[in-house]
Amino acid sequence: MSNQIFNQAFNQGIGAYVNCLNNLRIQDLQIAMKMIEDESRHVILNKDNASKILNYARDNIEDVILKKRGGDYGGHGFIAEFAEAGIVNARRALEGLNPIVKVLNDNGPADLLIGRNTIQMKFYNNLRDELAQSFHYSKKMKMMFPKDHVLVFEKIMAGAKEVELNGKRLSVKQITDIRQKINDITKSKGLTSYKSWMKSSVLNYDDAKRNSINKVLDLEKIKIDKKVKVKRRELAKKKILAKKNSLPNLREANKIAK
Repeated sequence: MSNQIFNQAFNQGIGAYVNCLNNLRIQDLQIAMKMIEDESRHVILNKDNASKILNYARDNIEDVILKKRGGDYGGHGFIAEFAEAGIVNARRALEGLNPIVKVLNDNGPADLLIGRNTIQMKFYNNLRDELAQSFHYSKKMKMMFPKDHVLVFEKIMAGAKEVELNGKRLSVKQITDIRQKINDITKSKGLTSYKSWMKSSVLNYDDAKRNSINKVLDLEKIKIDKKVKVKRRELAKKKILAKKNSLPNLREANKIAK
C-alpha cells in the first residue's frame, strides 16, 4: 500500500513538474511572439513613414519643375534640396529615427538645417566655381556639394596626383587650383581642416537633374522595399526559432526520466 501511495505521489510530482515546464515554455513563447509582432508592426510603420517622406519630396520637386523655380540653372539646386531632405529623412524613418534635415525654403542664406547646422548647397558643374561660392557666406556656414564632387575633393586633399570625374582626368592645374581654393576657404573660416565645413550630399551631381531625379527617388523606394523584405524574413526566422525553443529539450526529458 505504501509503495502504491509513493508511486502515486511520484507520478503526481512528475506531472506537476511537466505542467510547470509547459506553462513556462508557453509563457516564454507568448512573450517572444509578442516582441516579434511588435517589431513587425514597427517595420511596417517605419516603411509607411519613409514612403510618405519620399512622396512629399517628390511632390515638392514636381512643383519646382512645373513652376520652373530658379530658371534653367537654379532649379537644379532646389531639386537637390528637397531630394536631400527626402532621401536622408526617409532612410532615418526606416530605422525608426526622427527627420534631421529640414528644407528652409525661405530665401535666406541657408538652404538646409541639419540638426543645428545651417547648410548651403551648391551643385555646380564647374568644381572651382562651385567651391568659390563658399566665400560668399558666413564663416559658420557649412557647405554641401554633390557626393561625386566631394570624393574628388577628398582625393585631391589626400595628395592624389591623378584624379578623374565622370571618366575625365583633371589637369595638374585644376588639381592645384582646387587644392588651393579649399585651403583658402578653410583659412578664411578660421579652421584647420576642410572637413569641418565641407559636407557631402547623398546625391551625385547628375542625380539632381530634372530628367533623372524621379529615377533616383524610384531607386530609393526600391531600396526601402528590399530592406523591409529582408527585415521581415529575419522576423519570420525569429518566429520559427522561438517556437523551436519552446519545445521540450533533451535535458528536460532526462530530468523527468530520472
